[in-house]
Amino acid sequence: REDPLVVFTLVSQLVVGAFLLLFLGEKLGLAALAPAAQPVLHATLLIALLGFETLALVLSTLHLGRPHRFYRAFNNLKYSPVSREVAAIAVFYNLLGGYTLFTALADVLGWLPAGWVESLAALCGWGAVVAGPAALYFMSRIYRIAARPFWNHWQVLTSFYGSMMALGALAVAVPYGWAAFVAGESVTGLMQVAGV
Repeated sequence: REDPLVVFTLVSQLVVGAFLLLFLGEKLGLAALAPAAQPVLHATLLIALLGFETLALVLSTLHLGRPHRFYRAFNNLKYSPVSREVAAIAVFYNLLGGYTLFTALADVLGWLPAGWVESLAALCGWGAVVAGPAALYFMSRIYRIAARPFWNHWQVLTSFYGSMMALGALAVAVPYGWAAFVAGESVTGLMQVAGV
């Protein structure tokens, strides 16, 4: 009966890690991950990440005893790590949606004043860069229960961030690596960054 939470946790780690690599890859010198290098693949992957996180959130909500009262999860932000996790994931999810909208549909939003689409995409992107790892931190705090000494350990946080990096790198490296392979380009640089 806890499987939906396991799926939610792993999918959230994958989505945060993949987004961080997609957003920060170009800024760290990996030109292959620039939105302009593979615009269709970049947009498709962002939409897929948004879809995966939507599915994970639905599974997490359906896991509740009364799913129609999901909004109560926000009631205790001051004391509850679950409330903080829900709030941080909600912020990340909405910022990811905004970044996807302003990146994937930039041509459709051409009616906005010059520079607004890029500025809004950057604002949403940098906000998601902060909110995603924060959400995983709050997620790890849920497992730091004193009554469970094997969980109440700093290793929980490092394993969550480790899963974020490994699953996120895999989610980006497979489609981008395949696209580069099909195009006859070298995948060495991408695989080195994803491996690190």
